[in-house]
Amino acid sequence: MDKMRGRIKSIKKNYGFIGGIDGKDYFFHWTFLGIKTKTFNQLIIGGTVEFIPELVEDKHRARDIDTLD
Repeated sequence: MDKMRGRIKSIKKNYGFIGGIDGKDYFFHWTFLGIKTKTFNQLIIGGTVEFIPELVEDKHRARDIDTLD
């Protein structure tokens, strides 16, 4: 599946949401980080990321998230 770019919209204790370039919000959990992003602390609100979009049980989810900033 092709990767998509987006920006981190919010970050909570161990999860957050990414605004994809397609206008959809994608849920992510710290366990969905990609190889380049070693720790959850590398993610910042407004930061640009690349991820694989998924539709799981009618919900949008991001996996293999890597920072681009």
